[in-house]
Amino acid sequence: MQTSPGAERVLAEHPSAELAIFPELFLSGYEPARAEELAIAADKDPIGRIGVATASHATAMVIGLIQRTRHGTCWSVGWLRR
Repeated sequence: MQTSPGAERVLAEHPSAELAIFPELFLSGYEPARAEELAIAADKDPIGRIGVATASHATAMVIGLIQRTRHGTCWSVGWLRR
């Protein structure tokens, strides 16, 4: 359950926002038992799509996710600047 459309929708609904903050594991979904399956690499979608959305709306974003790294998975916070 990746909720990037929700983040993108919020940015579109509030185009003048300077900062959008989303809760823990918002992007990947709060299902710790499925962490390996839900993990997202920082250089892949949906991070890329959200990066485009933050740039087009001039909004910085903080968003929680389960991130896939070369060392495994971790709970992470993404910071996307405008």
